[in-house]
Amino acid sequence: GGRLVGFTDGKDVFLRKEGKGGPLLCNLTSSEGLDLAAGGAATVSVRGFSADGKWLLARSGEKALVAFPVGGTTPVEVVAGGKGVTVGGVHCVDTQEDFSGVLVEVTGLVPGGASAVFRASLDPVMPLQLDTMAPLSPGSPETWLVDTPSGAVLGVVFADGKRRSLLMREPLPRKRIAEPPSFGAWKEGAEWSEASGTRYVGFSGGLAWLQDFYSGDVTAVAADGTTHRIRNR
Repeated sequence: GGRLVGFTDGKDVFLRKEGKGGPLLCNLTSSEGLDLAAGGAATVSVRGFSADGKWLLARSGEKALVAFPVGGTTPVEVVAGGKGVTVGGVHCVDTQEDFSGVLVEVTGLVPGGASAVFRASLDPVMPLQLDTMAPLSPGSPETWLVDTPSGAVLGVVFADGKRRSLLMREPLPRKRIAEPPSFGAWKEGAEWSEASGTRYVGFSGGLAWLQDFYSGDVTAVAADGTTHRIRNR
């Protein structure tokens, strides 16, 4: 038992276990002889634990993603750093019957080099698998909307200069449990400019949330295009 805490000083990754006898501290990178900071050229950041609590994920700058086994020895390089490759968001997915691991946003691995979402299985450890490529839209993907309980990519925010557009899709019901997940067509849910003061602030419960930073009003956007504005009184 005992609560686990993962953290970094920007160079090494540490794991602290809170127990009755006091905290136990382990330097995961030095114990394995790893230099995620690349001699000081990169800043290390902790991205969180996998949903099953067995792995601690850390990013080396924006170039690589490493998973450290909690209570194990050999870390796993989830995304190898390389020329033109950038690691974005890391989404820890709740354990499912068919998948246990993380969804990782990576730029530079698909044709054209745009951002795409990949599945990284950690139990068992498997090579990266492409999950979702960006739909056709002006600009490039800036933020992916991931439903972590289900592990489904349900939206993406595109950046085209100073304009932003939100595209969303709905998961379709499975006829059989063994079927892979399928989705409806991508639909534009909202569009705005930086000058409007609108910002994307999060995704929860199947809804994308936008906020007007001038008025404080918040708008919920559903995959079918319906919106609900909550005014700041």
